[in-house]
Amino acid sequence: MLAAINKIESNFGRNMGPSSAGAIGWMQFMPSTWIRWGTDADGNGIADPWNPVDAVYSAARYLAASGAASDIRQAVFSYNHAWWYVNDVMQLAQ
Repeated sequence: MLAAINKIESNFGRNMGPSSAGAIGWMQFMPSTWIRWGTDADGNGIADPWNPVDAVYSAARYLAASGAASDIRQAVFSYNHAWWYVNDVMQLAQ
């Protein structure tokens, strides 16, 4: 799931934004979302959306907090509020 989101969001780090909406980094977090969910997963003292370890771990935290364990489609929808996006992520994850 995380790999599918990463592929769609930044093509595995090849297009890290900012997007037209202002999203940045490996997993294309909006800055305000990053402030809340961004995590220093690699232990270097900085939660950095441009760092793939921090970004992927933070996306996992966000999805988990959005209920991924019980409804992954709804959690992905909370990540990007479009059902076409959810369908694309789910298909790619398959």
